[in-house]
Amino acid sequence: MSRKLVILVFFTVTVALTACSEINMRNPFTSDPLTGGVNTGTSRLLDLSIPPGMQMYPTHGSSGTDGGMEIFRGRVDMATVAQYMHLGLQGQGWNLRLARRKDSRAVYVYERATSLATLTVERTALGTLLCIWTGERLPDGSALPQDLPSQPDASPSVDEAWGGAAPPSPAGSVETWGDGGSVQERTL
Repeated sequence: MSRKLVILVFFTVTVALTACSEINMRNPFTSDPLTGGVNTGTSRLLDLSIPPGMQMYPTHGSSGTDGGMEIFRGRVDMATVAQYMHLGLQGQGWNLRLARRKDSRAVYVYERATSLATLTVERTALGTLLCIWTGERLPDGSALPQDLPSQPDASPSVDEAWGGAAPPSPAGSVETWGDGGSVQERTL
C-alpha cells in the first residue's frame, strides 16, 4: 500500500511542476521579497559580472553620472567574492592599489585611468555583503567636499546631551560639582 502512495505522490508532484513550467509561473526564489534583493548577475557601475548567488539591493545603493554605490548580498564565501571580483576587474584593466583585511571585513581599492572603485566585503549573519563604490579620482590637494547632507536633530549638542553639564570625565579622574565643589566623584 505504501509503495502505491509513494508512486501517486511522485506522479502528482511531477505533473504539478510540469504544469507550472508550462504556464511560465515565476520562481518565488529568484529574489528576496522581504528585503528587495534582485538577481542581476552584473554590477551596473562596473559593467562586470558578480559572483553567482549574490543579489543586488537597489534600494540601498545610489548611482549618478560621476559614480555611485551598489550593495550585493549572498551566501558566498568572502574569499570567493574577493577573488572573483579581483579577476574580473583585472580583466577590464583595473589595478589594485590597496588591499586590507581584518577578521570578517576587507577593503579593496582599484584604479583605472582617473576612475576609482572601492570594494568592501564583509561576512555577516545573513551571508557575505559586497559594497561597490565608484567615482572619479580627485586632483592632488583637493579639499573635502562640503556638500554632505546635514541632519539637524540627528545628534544633540554637548549641552543638550548632558543637560547643560560637561560630558563625563575619562576613567581614573575626579569630578567635582555642587556648591563650592562639595561633591566629588572618583572613577576607578
